[in-house]
Amino acid sequence: MVQVVPTGPFFDKDGCLVICEQDARRVVRYEPDGSITVLVDKYGDKRLNRSNDIILHPDGSLYFTDPDKKGLEESEKNLDLLPYSESTLGGDLVLLAKDMNHPNGLGFF
Repeated sequence: MVQVVPTGPFFDKDGCLVICEQDARRVVRYEPDGSITVLVDKYGDKRLNRSNDIILHPDGSLYFTDPDKKGLEESEKNLDLLPYSESTLGGDLVLLAKDMNHPNGLGFF
């Protein structure tokens, strides 16, 4: 069984809880009926590292960081998976930046 380490929770416009599940290496939404929808778990063919911090932009885009490889076995690390990512809910994942050592924390001004 995979342990879930939730980070960055927020409620979307439909009142569903959206979180990063670090140890499960995915971003999910908890639906009103109790089911879980996986929003993001890969970038291309690579699994997420340990997604952390997540925020919903007013335009509906979902932003999160994926910085931390700590705690993963060497064979599980995606050394070429890059940290800041964006996704429109239900849309494609887009890389925004790759030159950050350990991105952490998000906000819009």
